[in-house]
Amino acid sequence: FLARLSHELRTPLNPVLLLASEAAANPALPIEVRADFETIAQNVSLEARLIDDLLDLTAISRGKLSLDRRPVQLHAVLRDALAMVRQDVQQKQLRVRLDLNATSHTVLGDDMRLKQIFWNLIKNAVKFTPPAGELSIVSHADAGDRTVRVAITDTGIGLTTDEASRIFAAFTQGDHASNGGGRFGGLGLGLAISRMLAQLHAGSITATSLGRNQGSTFTVEFPLSPEAAPSTGVAPPRSTGQVTNGVVAAVSRPLRVLVV
Repeated sequence: FLARLSHELRTPLNPVLLLASEAAANPALPIEVRADFETIAQNVSLEARLIDDLLDLTAISRGKLSLDRRPVQLHAVLRDALAMVRQDVQQKQLRVRLDLNATSHTVLGDDMRLKQIFWNLIKNAVKFTPPAGELSIVSHADAGDRTVRVAITDTGIGLTTDEASRIFAAFTQGDHASNGGGRFGGLGLGLAISRMLAQLHAGSITATSLGRNQGSTFTVEFPLSPEAAPSTGVAPPRSTGQVTNGVVAAVSRPLRVLVV
């Protein structure tokens, strides 16, 4: 029932999103009008994302989510996921450190779903970090147990011990949602779906924090692909990125995403 309901809710939004996006980019319209259409497009995209989350949760819970598994370069996934939130980073003037240390980072997985995991985590970090805050994304490969780890750390509102213990439960939000903090929005599905997707890739996600207003760290771990080349002991040039005036150097190329 939930899948059918989500589909019926999602379908009418597609033409609205398309028309609003086209109008927002139309130079023939006054700036004020384009800004209004941009607001409409953003809100429709948010609604569509919530519905997509419901569909994903239903598919995963029923064991009907199929994955297109193939060797994927995790660093490329991270860059793409970071590029997708670039506008939010710029608006909040966040400083971003992209430090990709892993000498091996090929995993066997679904490229689109891996992007979804990291988009959710990075989007959350940006959302809960105040303006002029900091965000770091660091990767590390462990040759011993053949895993690659990615730590996403922010200087945001942090987590209490109780919040950290339940943050990955579906339809669960932090205390901010019930203490007048409804400005963050959401249904509490993003992290739950991210953990489920990670587990489908034989991976894991954990959350740690020193407490309220002390920031948070979300650590993702995946097994390296058997096809990944063994490390030679010499690290290739690291991929790093620093935000200057809100622009991430490592992901400076434009990326346009149309949700349909």
